[in-house]
Amino acid sequence: MIQFLLAALGGAWALYEKRRVDPWLRLLLQAHKRLTDAGVALPATSAITPHQMLLALQSTAATSASPWLAAWQSWLLALESLRYAPPDTVDTAPTLRQLQSALRKLP
Repeated sequence: MIQFLLAALGGAWALYEKRRVDPWLRLLLQAHKRLTDAGVALPATSAITPHQMLLALQSTAATSASPWLAAWQSWLLALESLRYAPPDTVDTAPTLRQLQSALRKLP
């Protein structure tokens, strides 16, 4: 019984910790994982900006001009503008939910 309670408490704590992570950062980390799984050479650190990811992606795919490169470029720049753009330009930027949906559709 005690093991069950400890397991339930551990699960609740993990859920609490997961919700504390910034949703923008969580999306950035998902993109990082997708790109590294695709063979893009990215640093293993989470302290990477979307622009740095874009530069790594462009250097990896420099030999081939493929449509997926343009899609990823557009998505990474939109993610960066959502976080770092001046407040007056954020109204025209896609929302976090729209970027989450677009990430699922990226090649």
